[in-house]
Amino acid sequence: MSKRNAEYWADRLSRQNQRIGDKTVEELETRLRQYYRAASADITKEAEGLYNKLLAEAGDQPVRPNDLYRLDRMYHLQSKIHKRLRELGGQEIEATGNKLREVAELVDKNTISGLPDAAKNSPWAVLPREQAEAIANRIWCADGENWSDRIWKNKAALQQRLEKGMVDGIIRGVKTDELTKTLMADMGVGYREASRIARTETTHVQAEAEAAALEREGYERYRFVNATDGRTCDECGRLNGKTFRASERRPGVNFPPIHPNCRGRIVAVVTFEDGTEAQPVSRRSAEAHRKLEEPVQYEGDITDKLKRKVQETVTGGTVQGFDALPPEIRTPFKAGLENADEDVRTVITATLPFVSVHLTAGKNSQYLRGVDVVELNPKSEPSTLAHELFHRLDDKNGISKAGALQKALDRDFRRLKVESGGNFLGYLMDRYPDIWTRAPKGNWALKREYRGISDIFSGLTKGKLKLGYHHDAAYWSRSKYSIPREAWAQFGRMLYENDPEALSVLHDLFPRFTECATIALKELI
Repeated sequence: MSKRNAEYWADRLSRQNQRIGDKTVEELETRLRQYYRAASADITKEAEGLYNKLLAEAGDQPVRPNDLYRLDRMYHLQSKIHKRLRELGGQEIEATGNKLREVAELVDKNTISGLPDAAKNSPWAVLPREQAEAIANRIWCADGENWSDRIWKNKAALQQRLEKGMVDGIIRGVKTDELTKTLMADMGVGYREASRIARTETTHVQAEAEAAALEREGYERYRFVNATDGRTCDECGRLNGKTFRASERRPGVNFPPIHPNCRGRIVAVVTFEDGTEAQPVSRRSAEAHRKLEEPVQYEGDITDKLKRKVQETVTGGTVQGFDALPPEIRTPFKAGLENADEDVRTVITATLPFVSVHLTAGKNSQYLRGVDVVELNPKSEPSTLAHELFHRLDDKNGISKAGALQKALDRDFRRLKVESGGNFLGYLMDRYPDIWTRAPKGNWALKREYRGISDIFSGLTKGKLKLGYHHDAAYWSRSKYSIPREAWAQFGRMLYENDPEALSVLHDLFPRFTECATIALKELI
């Protein structure tokens, strides 16, 4: 192939991959804009409601900052804002994750198809889904954070701005519509930061996907190429046209992204016999091709094979690892994990590679201790899997059998008996009037986010106190460790869901247990 023809393929690939990235960002920004508008409307409504109430109470007098904090008003507003931003973050995580994986797959496919005489029909011509996800989630920045970390950091900063804007507005005595404008402007700042993350991470995934495709075809060098629409900064301009070894690529230095909102690209380079370079031509390295076509040699551990056979015999079905589960299970669980308590995220992430799961429709989820299998109903909520994983952590580390959790629960329960006079239902309804809902049969029950607390009370009363979520008396009689086991697993579920109000009530009711369980969790780390 002539150098001129090689340059044609270079320009063609660069423009096509640029269009893929730009379209991906455009679609993602549209989705994020919708999410932020909805969240902005909800948050400003809550803030307006509180502010108007303060204005009505003050009458002709100015609203004082102390009025905002009286009766825990600011605390309740903060909790509502936090909850809404957590929902927004979850939406942003899901949308961004899906688009980054999608752009990895599209760029890989386009790069392979754009290389003349590439092995388009080989098994490596299509990027495996797991590899696409790995590219999308790869940490590339020096701060050690990936795109999801930056999204949650943005949410935390956004909450601080919203709260400061609310307090400052009240101190200055602004009108309601002015306060609303301030809050909406702060939400706009949050959206622009979300857009910046989307653009930067798309560029990163785009470049990494292209590099992965080129490496499979045996290319060892790449050329940095600017965006083809003329919008180029000085940093990228200095790199434009320079050639680097693929093994020496460094994002932010000689490989995109060079900076936030970077739109730099890479193109494969091959050296001709006369020592000159052009880009790209489909000359694959013989060594790379040989390695690709070598049969994979794997000697499995006979113990693992036997264990899996026993597991499948006991469960009567297929047992698989977490990564082999359907995406409709993995994706929401991972999204929830991003918002989970940091310690829970660390522990669960470390244990997931060793988990065996049997999907079982029509049955309750459970952990089978004898064979080390999580039986999971596919329709279960993501937090149910976290709950069962905490059962597994307990089984593997002897947390409940150590006795400390049970002692802590007993001491908390004795205190509650004294404070309530034995009337737990009345005590809880008086103390926490906002955590209740009507069950289908008309009786009062704890809201879903408080079900862990409901089940702990069920255990401590041996099934007598039913607050909506509970086990029967027979369950609690199975073992002397049933109560601490279930309390520990419910503790894990609540930290996975990471609802600040629910966790506050848990700590308020069971402070010794919460402290003891937290210590056990940190010891696992």
